[in-house]
Amino acid sequence: MGSCRISFHGAAQTVTRSKYLLEANGSRILIDCGLFQGLKELRLLNWSDLPFPAESIKSILITHAHLDHTGYLPRFVKDGCECPVYSTRATGELTRLILADSARIQMEDARHANRKGYSKHSPALPLYDTAAANQAVRQLRVRDLGDWFEPRQTHRMQKIPILLFGREYWSKVVDFQFLADEGTVADRDLELFQYADTAQEAWEMILDFHGELEG
Repeated sequence: MGSCRISFHGAAQTVTRSKYLLEANGSRILIDCGLFQGLKELRLLNWSDLPFPAESIKSILITHAHLDHTGYLPRFVKDGCECPVYSTRATGELTRLILADSARIQMEDARHANRKGYSKHSPALPLYDTAAANQAVRQLRVRDLGDWFEPRQTHRMQKIPILLFGREYWSKVVDFQFLADEGTVADRDLELFQYADTAQEAWEMILDFHGELEG
């Protein structure tokens, strides 16, 4: 069994810039690619290089479209990331709008700083521009809900647990038995959906699935 490692490059000791690096069997997958927001000392961190090369990422998975989960994508693409960026269709549509707006604001802020001369940099530059945002959008690969399960349904991938945080929330949002009745999910795969209410609970489920849980 190959090794698996997860590291956190944002949303730690602060709530913004969700960015988690999953490394397994020689591949790197980035879960979310967001911006730091809020206090200036946090926003300045958006200019810091990440501790791994952008071109080393095999794929990016976006959980939802908020700027602190997607807003760093254009910068990451500008730095050399060429991999596909996966999301649901609705998240992809919102991400297109958010990145275009974010690039416009970045460019306007830089122009304003240059006109007023208050930046320490000459000239002041945007974190990224419209061209980088457009390229990030071109790398989006949107999927409908059923598409996420299709490889499993056709046995082209091994089964993996799908962890859902908050049993009460998810039981109200999705009727998985209905999806099974409609043929979107096989009855035998309903057991893959597991609920966790804490990070410890989720981690134990992951270890248990991989047969590494102690005790």
